[in-house]
Amino acid sequence: MIDEDLKKFLPTFLPNGEQDELFYGLEQLRNNRLSTIKNFYTHNDTIDTILEQGDGIDGLPIFNLPELHSKYGKGFVISNTCDVSIDNTRVVPMRLLYAPVLNLEKYENALRESGDYSEDWGRAVREQQITHLFYLPVGSGLSYEAIVPLDQVNSIAPSYLLEQDLSVNKVFRLSLIAWYVLLIKLTHHFARTTNELIARKSSTAST
Repeated sequence: MIDEDLKKFLPTFLPNGEQDELFYGLEQLRNNRLSTIKNFYTHNDTIDTILEQGDGIDGLPIFNLPELHSKYGKGFVISNTCDVSIDNTRVVPMRLLYAPVLNLEKYENALRESGDYSEDWGRAVREQQITHLFYLPVGSGLSYEAIVPLDQVNSIAPSYLLEQDLSVNKVFRLSLIAWYVLLIKLTHHFARTTNELIARKSSTAST
């Protein structure tokens, strides 16, 4: 069972079924058994035109700097839900942060051709053990396994999305457990620290 101390930091307002599913999913994450989670996405009929963190959107320009040209493809919303809400007006509008959704099979084939692929790496990706890659299984509107490289973030003005038909372009929406996994991955990738870093900053502040 998941630690009682951890439960204190998880939502208590969920129906019992959803709460049990969340606890189960986090337990699988801790035990490196995420592949056993079946409900990674919400049902297609619950996807609306509101943007949420973790949504998959088709038709976004994907850049790979320093190359200047772009191509259109699937993007994965990194920005938090409040920042991308059209109801959240600001003096300076927030840009939408997103990362590309890459076909995992093609990615693996490229690694095989370069001699860099290993079965252990493939398993680690699918169990969310690679810190900068968020794994997406087949499901909802996604017909292939994919990865989201969290180190390849793009941004775009929100006005671009107002011109899009999100009811058509939205590919998937993460379930509650998948969204919690995303939060853990985002925190670990962007905000993790080390004892050495803390000690170095503490030493600098005291001099």
